Amino acid sequence: AGHLPHPVFETNRGGQATYHGPGQLVGYPILDLRNYGQDLHVYLRALEEMIIGVCGKFGVTAHRREGLTGAWIEERKIASIGVGVRHWISMHGFALNVCGDLGPFQEITPCGIAGVMPGTAA
Repeated sequence: AGHLPHPVFETNRGGQATYHGPGQLVGYPILDLRNYGQDLHVYLRALEEMIIGVCGKFGVTAHRREGLTGAWIEERKIASIGVGVRHWISMHGFALNVCGDLGPFQEITPCGIAGVMPGTAA
């Protein structure tokens, strides 16, 4: 990680590597998932649905891709989701690419998925 142009911080969230920077809307909800059925997959799908809904409100058609967490515009990933859970309390969350330079994503393998190109709503 010493060759990267940005600082690297290791966390205990899922999703492997991601980048947070200018032009992203980042949300890290903290919820007691015991109040929501104690199902991490349902929580992940709810985050995806919320992001897809927000995109739609701004005229951007986003969707899910089978077997891949996040939100997509065609084949480009507009939002990454990486959560951690401890004692059923959620931490970390999502990053929605609204606008800005996506170049830093080329320095990593976003979400551990080779060949994925990020996209923005702008």
